[in-house]
Order: sequence, then structure tokens, then C-alpha cells
Amino acid sequence: MNIPKDIEKSFFDNRAWLMRYPRHTDRRGYLDVFEYDRLPFTPCRSFIVADVPPGTVRGRHMHRSGTQMLVCLKGRVDILMRCHHKERAVTLAPDSPALVFRSGVWCQQTYVEENSILLVFASEPYDPDSYIHDWNLQEDQVPTVNLEEETLPECARHG
Repeated sequence: MNIPKDIEKSFFDNRAWLMRYPRHTDRRGYLDVFEYDRLPFTPCRSFIVADVPPGTVRGRHMHRSGTQMLVCLKGRVDILMRCHHKERAVTLAPDSPALVFRSGVWCQQTYVEENSILLVFASEPYDPDSYIHDWNLQEDQVPTVNLEEETLPECARHG
């Protein structure tokens, strides 16, 4: 896995970090660019979360494997992360960096503004067995991550 050298801030010993992505702005608006070969992982799927009423909390889980990147396209989304009994909070907005996190980082999203839109890139296909909803896991129960090992996502291995 490629960890960008120009990350803005990292959390939990590089299990999560804020990362800027290219934005091109002119009088017509802006264009955000997500070139897959420049992301810190190869996305296998992406999805958008939208039409969430303000104050709604989503997520509230971690994954056994894989990496995800959250990008706020519109509005504002507060993110609470937890790993090894430590908590960190960040707010995502259209002008903020993306949040990248690996397996073992418990994450919840609170949609703060009406019409907020969150774009999610994921390194693995959907698997309900990958979800861990209990954020009070003991240290030895949190999925381990080899930070030096780069592997192909499952979708690339089967493609």
C-alpha cells in the first residue's frame, strides 16, 4: 500500500490519514480528480451516501480487511474514529482533504448539513462478514495490518 508522503495528518500509527487530492478551479467551478493509480490503494468499488437527514449517524463499524477513502462532495460530515481505545474526530467538507483509513479503524459518520453527500472508495467488494460493529474490542481482537505489505485488492485478483 502506498502511503502518500504529503499527507496532512495521520492517526493511529498511519492506520488513518487526511490526504489532499487534485482540485482544478476556475470561473466555471471546480473539478476534483481521483486518478486510481495515484491513490494509496486500488479501488475495487465506490458508492455515494446522499439524502441523509441532518443529525443522522451512519457507519458505526470497522472492517476486518481493506482500505476506504471518504470524500465529502457537498455539505459537512463529522467523522469519529476509534482504534486501540483512542478516539479522533475530523470534519469533512468539500474543501477538506479526504480521509483514508484501513481495517481496524472503527468509524462513524454524522451528517451535519442537509443534502450532504459522501463519496466512498473501497479496496474490497462488499462483504457483510467483514463488518465489526463492536468498538470496545480488546487490543488483541483488532485486525492487524502489515503497513509495509502491498497487496492487490480482491476484485483485482479475480478480474
